[in-house]
Amino acid sequence: MAIWWSKDGQRLAYATFDDTLVESNVIVTYSDPHSLLPRLTMQRFPKAGRVNPKATLWVASNLNGNPRIEQVTPPKELGTRDNYLVQVGWIDQQHLIVMWTLRAQNMSIIGRCRPDNQWKCDTFTSISSNIPVVRDSFNDLLLLSDDAKINFIRVPRPDTLVGSYYHIGLFGEKVRRADSNLNSPSGTGSTRTNKNKPQSIN
Repeated sequence: MAIWWSKDGQRLAYATFDDTLVESNVIVTYSDPHSLLPRLTMQRFPKAGRVNPKATLWVASNLNGNPRIEQVTPPKELGTRDNYLVQVGWIDQQHLIVMWTLRAQNMSIIGRCRPDNQWKCDTFTSISSNIPVVRDSFNDLLLLSDDAKINFIRVPRPDTLVGSYYHIGLFGEKVRRADSNLNSPSGTGSTRTNKNKPQSIN
């Protein structure tokens, strides 16, 4: 089990892992010097292409009274595709930010989850990159507006010549135009509205 406390300590997010459908494998241990036979231990261990443990994310609220436990629902863009629950964190006391990565490890989805939506997560952004790069960017939430609707994060941006490099991405529910003071000296920047993809600020 993995746990993440909210910043005010009033909520607790935690993950559970169900390996009921994961195949068991025999582990042979030669650890007893007084026995001529090895010790056999059955352990559930997923192999490539086989069933993985199912991770489910929950949030417990009202910890000082009658606790209420609610399940966190991944973004609909994730669908039924096999995935990993990679990382979880609290943006503030009310909002969770969660990263899922497809099992093929070719795309990650970062979602925002909040109690007024019954902890159903909306897609913040999706990134086509490898897990270590995306995980690094997840830890770089640079700035959050007071209403948690506009955010800046450091994310990798692909370049056809040199691979991927980091840009500051602007994303949120209603993104129209970045402040020119945040743009490059030339005053250029992304102005397109798209809540599902980070907008680059050069």
